Amino acid sequence: MRNIVVQALCRIKPNHAKQGQDIPLQQGDIYDTYKQVQQISYNSHRKNIQGDWQYVLLQKDLEHPFEIFENTFRRVAELWLEGDTNILFFGLDTMTIKPTDIFEQFEDFMMFNYTDPKTNSVYKHNFNCDVRYYPATMSNDLVLHSLEQCDKLVKWEDEQNIYNHMLWSQPNRNIENTLHPHLAYQGANLLLDNWQQRKEYENKWNGIQLKDAHIVHLHTSRDVLKKLELMKQLEKLI
Repeated sequence: MRNIVVQALCRIKPNHAKQGQDIPLQQGDIYDTYKQVQQISYNSHRKNIQGDWQYVLLQKDLEHPFEIFENTFRRVAELWLEGDTNILFFGLDTMTIKPTDIFEQFEDFMMFNYTDPKTNSVYKHNFNCDVRYYPATMSNDLVLHSLEQCDKLVKWEDEQNIYNHMLWSQPNRNIENTLHPHLAYQGANLLLDNWQQRKEYENKWNGIQLKDAHIVHLHTSRDVLKKLELMKQLEKLI
């Protein structure tokens, strides 16, 4: 059995999107900043994700933001369809801050915690897709569904809706056996400024204390430079 940790670091043309697509556009070329984010993220996963695994960084120059999503759908599917492969995907702005076992711990495709909003127009339990686990035992139909849908993205949430379909269409999934916030603690509002107040807010939102989290998602799209400074500080603690 092969275990792979996957991340994606792509350069896109700033402020360029296809007609009709509703997406937030970046300001300027922030590739070099995200390269620093990626290195800190990788270091944390390499130190704390348990088991034998190889690392794949998906890199490609792309024309618009949704192509990152499309490229990731296709490349992850290619790796998984090679067979006997477990894949753990991390967004670049995630950090594993404690030793963590995920490989071969779940038989279904998994995401682990809510996103904001926790409910949307499609899903009562709207989960965040920046930590995803694709076990070798998951249904082949889920991967094929993602390939059928990945070139139809119009709104920013469309990508995450595809992953939520993959999660909740599995017959064994319910909120009681799927919610594991310590594996995807959402830190959208965490910054070094007003740290204690922000941490208390996020602890309440996640339903657990940050000190009990194993994996943290820091949402660098909110303010990448300030989030990078936070990641540098967290790296010193792990």
